[in-house]
Amino acid sequence: MSFVIGLLIYIVIFIALAAVGFFLLKSIFKALAAASGIMLVLTIILGLIVAADVKSLSENFKTKDKLILLTEQSSVLTGVKVGDVSKTQGKDFAAMLKDGTIVFVTATDVNSYASSLAQKDYDALLGSNYKLIMIDLKVFDSLQTVEFNKMQFSKDFIVSVIKSDSPADTLLTDETLTKMIDSGMFKLPDTLTAEQKTMYIEKAKQDGLLKKAMIDQFGSEDALKVILLGLMFNSLVSDSKEGPALLIEKYQDGNIQIYKESITFKLIKFMPVSLIKKFAGNMQPAATEQAAATS
Repeated sequence: MSFVIGLLIYIVIFIALAAVGFFLLKSIFKALAAASGIMLVLTIILGLIVAADVKSLSENFKTKDKLILLTEQSSVLTGVKVGDVSKTQGKDFAAMLKDGTIVFVTATDVNSYASSLAQKDYDALLGSNYKLIMIDLKVFDSLQTVEFNKMQFSKDFIVSVIKSDSPADTLLTDETLTKMIDSGMFKLPDTLTAEQKTMYIEKAKQDGLLKKAMIDQFGSEDALKVILLGLMFNSLVSDSKEGPALLIEKYQDGNIQIYKESITFKLIKFMPVSLIKKFAGNMQPAATEQAAATS
């Protein structure tokens, strides 16, 4: 639909230029030639502007701060700030947390961001960051299950954990605990009988030991929310036949927003989805071959 609108705008501009040309030159042929020439020059100029913008994006997107927020209408559910990733090769996740490359949004930040979002004050949301990326929960409408540490959970359950004021408590249901113990995420003494294991788990829950172990593993409850968001994204892309092209489709639908939106992002909205899918399909085998060659 966006591509059709873009094409119509292009045609309308061409007709307008041709009409003006005919009024001035009194010749249909000369008017069409003049309109074509002007459109060609404008297209070349636009191409040069886009090329410069792509170059700027490729450099700045790596090195400057990006704020990523998960939203639901005017609510902010969680978020993360990602800094300079140009020198992170060889660094693990913990190292990037330690040096501040990745900073999780706190509950206090969430409330502040929600206030700005409700007022549509995107400049306040952006702050000193290079780009603001807002991901609406609708992006995950088609998702059914989420894989978490080799365990399968329903998407609705993971969303309820992200929305919770106490995500660790919400996550630690009896069913979840059973899955975590079976997967080896939580280890119990081998000498315990089945009855003793049940009593051990209940005692650990009451004393808050399991919650503490969960928070210790993920760093904080804010971090847990962002990690679950990342797992939802991973499941969405890996489960979809469209792959990463699905995210561009969600961007065109308005369920993913980028601020400030440069000319490259504006043009992406007018690109036909079929072309994007074809391009992504051609890129995936090449990426797979490159990964295989370097492994």
